[in-house]
Amino acid sequence: MSSLLYRIKVFPKGAETSSSALSDSIGHQISEKGKIIKITEEPIAFGITALILDILAEEKSGVTDELEELIKASDLVGGIKPIGVSRASTTLK
Repeated sequence: MSSLLYRIKVFPKGAETSSSALSDSIGHQISEKGKIIKITEEPIAFGITALILDILAEEKSGVTDELEELIKASDLVGGIKPIGVSRASTTLK
């Protein structure tokens, strides 16, 4: 089965939440459904830094909804904003 690349912006619950703790928490939450392959930090305001995550997952019906629910389940996540979804190249590593 092919894979898809899901890009999502994740906002922390507060400025005291570190980017590394947030990405580790999300990586643990989604480990059975997908894998974080790229993390980009985006400063927002007042010391808050959002993460833009590229997640590689199996292409199947409902997987993006499942990933969103798993990400929201993390205690460190304040909100999410899906950015895009595309089919991943078979040569992507």
